Amino acid sequence: MVDDEVPYTELLNKEYPEDADVPEENKRIDFLCVKEGTDLSVVEIKRPQSRVSLKELNEIKSYVVFMRHYATETNAPELKNRRVKGYLLCGSMVDTIEAKGERDILENSDIYIVRYSELLRKVKQLHKAFLDRYNQLQAAKVGKK
Repeated sequence: MVDDEVPYTELLNKEYPEDADVPEENKRIDFLCVKEGTDLSVVEIKRPQSRVSLKELNEIKSYVVFMRHYATETNAPELKNRRVKGYLLCGSMVDTIEAKGERDILENSDIYIVRYSELLRKVKQLHKAFLDRYNQLQAAKVGKK
C-alpha cells in the first residue's frame, strides 16, 4: 500500500476489528483502501475458494457506507468529499434470488463483486502482448540448450 492509503485502512480496522477467535494461521488482510485518482476504493479480499452470501455482501456494504460517511464528515482535505467505491474479491457467489438482487443493488451503488477467475482473465487480456513475448523468449531459451 502507498503510505497515504494506510490511514484509511487503519480507520476501517479500528471500526471493524478482527475477530479474536480466529486462529493466528488463518489471520490475513480482510480489507484495504486504495486511492485511484480522485476515488477511494474499499477492497474486501476473500479466499479464492470462497462463496459469497448475503452476509459478505452486507459486510462490504457496511465498510463502504462507513467510509462514505467519514469522507463527508472529515476535515482531512485529502479525503473530504472523495468518491468511495467498493470491491469484493471472491471465488463465487451463492445462487439465490436474494444474493443476486443484493448484488444488483450494490452495483448500482458503485460496489462490485469481482471473482478471481474474472480478475485473472482481465489480467491475462491486459498483459497478453507481454505474456506472448515472454513465452517466445522462454521457448527460444529452451531451444538454445
